[in-house]
Amino acid sequence: MIKLFVSGSRKINSAAFVFSVLDDVAKRAGEDIFLIVGDALGVDSMALAWAKKRGFGFKVYKAKWETVGEGMAGFDRNTDMVEDCEAAVFLWDGKSNGTKDAMNKVRVAKIQHEVHIAPEWAITKPKPEIGNTFQVVKV
Repeated sequence: MIKLFVSGSRKINSAAFVFSVLDDVAKRAGEDIFLIVGDALGVDSMALAWAKKRGFGFKVYKAKWETVGEGMAGFDRNTDMVEDCEAAVFLWDGKSNGTKDAMNKVRVAKIQHEVHIAPEWAITKPKPEIGNTFQVVKV
């Protein structure tokens, strides 16, 4: 059994993309997978759903927002997950700092990993800001 850390961008919203990548990884692994995952929205929650649906074991790492602090809790959680894994898969939007931090940590630890850049259709688009605009209407 391989302990696989899966992480990725919160803005990735396509379960089809996440499931496709993880199904391919599981097929190539040739052995059972034990998933190591965070508790964030996006890739984390979809990877957890994948593990449950496919019957793989898992451990969810929660960020310690109250004790570590909002600015560092996610990065601290990444350190814990990297220390516990044997391999890693990242599904990245090319921007997420949290995912980038985790990728850097597995590189430094010399842990085998893959990075999958999400296609544009799998990423939540930002909503336009309304700001302080208004329209004058004649009555």
